[in-house]
Amino acid sequence: MLSHIKRFIALLRRQSRKLLVSATLSALIVFLCYLMNNCPYPLWDNISWFSKIEYVLSNLVSRETDTSDALFINVSHDKQVVEVKYKRHLGDPGYYGKDYTYSPEGHIKESTDEYIKGRIDITNRDTLLSFLKKAEKADTYKYIFLDVRFEANINTKTDSLLHAQISRMRNVAYSTHSDIEDHEKADHSKAAINDYSTTRINTSFTRWQYLQDGKKSTPLLIYTSVDTIHNKTIKKWGPFYYSNGQLCQNSPFMHIPEDFRKVACYKYLDLGPEILTDWADNDIWEQRLRDKVVFVGDYEKDVHDTYNGKQPGSYLIYLAYKELCEGRHLVSWKSIGFLFVIYVIISIFIMNRKSIWQYIPRIKNIKNKLTLFVLDMFGYGFLLSLLSIVFYVWFNDIYNVFFPSLIFSVLSLISSYKNKSK
Repeated sequence: MLSHIKRFIALLRRQSRKLLVSATLSALIVFLCYLMNNCPYPLWDNISWFSKIEYVLSNLVSRETDTSDALFINVSHDKQVVEVKYKRHLGDPGYYGKDYTYSPEGHIKESTDEYIKGRIDITNRDTLLSFLKKAEKADTYKYIFLDVRFEANINTKTDSLLHAQISRMRNVAYSTHSDIEDHEKADHSKAAINDYSTTRINTSFTRWQYLQDGKKSTPLLIYTSVDTIHNKTIKKWGPFYYSNGQLCQNSPFMHIPEDFRKVACYKYLDLGPEILTDWADNDIWEQRLRDKVVFVGDYEKDVHDTYNGKQPGSYLIYLAYKELCEGRHLVSWKSIGFLFVIYVIISIFIMNRKSIWQYIPRIKNIKNKLTLFVLDMFGYGFLLSLLSIVFYVWFNDIYNVFFPSLIFSVLSLISSYKNKSK
């Protein structure tokens, strides 16, 4: 036993420099992967990979989400038509803005506004007002989020009453976006940021950014408003984010365990045709709204591309809220430690020009050259991909292989160059 310890200590001394380099690289990889989970853009998110995993899991085990704490109310069939006035650029029918006149030299001389009128359908304001009045009277809900836009220059006769109703109710918010101007009568303190980021290459929804430009997005606003006792929120310090004193991710990969549309008949109720018609008295309202987070939105047309098919925007907000409630945004130090050790081991193997396969039972005894060639071709990238599956299935965590694969590839090239130069 003592001789084994001495040999191990001697090995550590011989490998001390390489261990230091490995530990530094591993810490760098862990840090870069953490930054990746704070980036709102779906960069290097392997959507097709996770969609395949979800498809397999959905056919093997039940993946139904417990939505007993929520009430989904559909307004797809509660519409009204209103007149709107837009600014239009005469040279481009698809662009609304200013119309410019130019001098012979091509310089802008003046600009004028050209307006056109049209008609659009919006969520019925009278129906919303009726719902909010009854919900206020029942007063048993946890939170009501109106996933409805109240845009400027879109006016109805009910606007004043509706926005006054929203303003005086507790725990009620409406949807706003960075690219729209809210209605002038709306209570802007009740506006909740409801944006997510995409790229030109990847337009699917994958991540939700909880803090956006220092402001709480919709899921975080609901989370902090519902749980006022523990005062849980997300705060930023440099590149790091904390939730209730614990390191967390600000833009984690969203888990979408089931297709909302396949169980839609059990998930949401229509506002006008069902709720306002069938819920006859206040006792029913009190019972159905009790301790519920209510999501009012269009569950049929307001849908977004995800790795699990098209999903309603209001449902995605709920899932992002559930991530916070269940603490999935918190960083697991156990998984960080596990990954750090794996990275150190892989780095040591690369710098010593050793193959990890030769230390795995049964595989190390393989003599077939074709098999050995295939194993070497897959290399550490294959192991990292397997690791991502394990993390997703067992730990319900997203593991990105881009940075580890990149750094290990560079390290392998450097090690090969040094070995040839000797």
